[in-house]
Amino acid sequence: RGPRAWHQVLQAPAAQGGPPQQPSKIDPHYMHDKDFCHRHGFTTADCLVFNHDTPDLQETYNTSLQLAAGLKLLPNSVIALCGKSADPCLSPSVLELFDNMLNSIKDTVAANNITIILDGSLAPGATSRCLWDKWLPWSSTWINGEDVQGAATSNNGYFNRFQVLNMKCCSGSITAMQNMDPPFGKFPNVSKQFPFQLWEPIDEPTMRDVKSTYAASDAAKQGIELLYAINQDPVQMLNYVYSETSQMQEATTVISADGTVFTYANGHWGDATAATSHTIVMIQTCGTYVVTYDNATGTIQQLSGGNTVSLSVKVDNVVALQCGVQSDVFVYATADGKVVGSVSGLMMQVASTVQSGYYLYGSAFVFSNGTHVLGAANNALNVLGVGSDLRATLHKQDVVFTVTNGYCYNCEVFNKRPTPRMCDQVPTPQVNVMTITKIMAADLVTSIARSSLAMPMMHSCNTVALHGSFGVGRLPVPTATLRVYYLPLETVSSSTCPSECGCPVPAAAGEGYRVFTLPSTI
Repeated sequence: RGPRAWHQVLQAPAAQGGPPQQPSKIDPHYMHDKDFCHRHGFTTADCLVFNHDTPDLQETYNTSLQLAAGLKLLPNSVIALCGKSADPCLSPSVLELFDNMLNSIKDTVAANNITIILDGSLAPGATSRCLWDKWLPWSSTWINGEDVQGAATSNNGYFNRFQVLNMKCCSGSITAMQNMDPPFGKFPNVSKQFPFQLWEPIDEPTMRDVKSTYAASDAAKQGIELLYAINQDPVQMLNYVYSETSQMQEATTVISADGTVFTYANGHWGDATAATSHTIVMIQTCGTYVVTYDNATGTIQQLSGGNTVSLSVKVDNVVALQCGVQSDVFVYATADGKVVGSVSGLMMQVASTVQSGYYLYGSAFVFSNGTHVLGAANNALNVLGVGSDLRATLHKQDVVFTVTNGYCYNCEVFNKRPTPRMCDQVPTPQVNVMTITKIMAADLVTSIARSSLAMPMMHSCNTVALHGSFGVGRLPVPTATLRVYYLPLETVSSSTCPSECGCPVPAAAGEGYRVFTLPSTI
């Protein structure tokens, strides 16, 4: 995808002191159409544009002419270039385009410590003799069942170009490589430089099957890393990889939207107890207490260990709960902008279904040590995104939003298709799609102010936010420790899970909430 979407993998680049970049893939797609190529800045009828599926002649794409500039955004990274074309050795015009692209990036690659991997039609093959010694010293992927079998165990001749094991989905490929003699062929010898890859799992049951199969393999026992090659939302994939093992260490209390209290301690959920017969629409942990607001009765309560204690306040139209400056003291804001209590942090004013559909509208204002510092308490509501049951919490400098029935921008189907481009999608509500947005409080007010239906604040292409959307479940609840709790789906079928957004493992009987720790970076 183009630079507008690359910020999702640029949250903490190694050049800024963060972890090394995860490998990324770019698909230079060969096109032959004079008007299309001229419109994209080429002087011939042949060009390379970046898209997985066959490009739409009416759409505009990023091109090979922009690749060198784009790679400067990805220092210290591994980039696979997956050619989408016929055999370049059979077409001089195709080979010339690839030559020009790869020659144009050599200096940028060297200056920014970038590793290039050749894939697709750029990889040498048994019939592609012109590529056997071309574009050295860059290595190529080897795909089981597609590339020449001898290259899996030998480095003789042009077989030495194949150094990256790139297995097809799914667990059957791992089993086939395990049964090779020796297991996984030559690839364990280069695994420190090139971890194993597997493409492209798109749902949680598949991810779990792959994890368990690989964990039993010789490669896993040697500590060889397995990477997933995906066209999915990276936050979604992190959830599916880690949600079942992200155990909370401290005891906590979570209240579901139906008023049920769940306690969690020592890696286990305790028995649920009924907190109220009404609908809890907001929760906030303040010290040892959990503060709730019941929209049916208009009552704010503080609970501890599932028992109501010390406080019951009747007030209408509460739109935000927050911990106060002093421990175990809470404050709240009402729909007319009134703030009660000494507050530090974020207050949100939210209204849903202002227009048709599930568009969420809101405004935000931020307080520090009881002083209003950002945003107007009564400023006009602006669009936040699509969905319902919006919840928000503050973690240090970050605000975390969760929404039910949101929109899955960044998914397998939408990422591959030729149009509309991901950043040009107009969102519509999708049942059971849960979204999470993390944004710095200092950026929130200005981000909401410029939010629109075409580019709402909760969007994968908001360059100051980390946004994830996936079909995992209902009624997500964010906490101040970047943990998000959600109720998994009881059944997964075409009517309950949008398959293009990645379906989850169904809930076990009596499972209650699952927990996912939101990454501080990708």
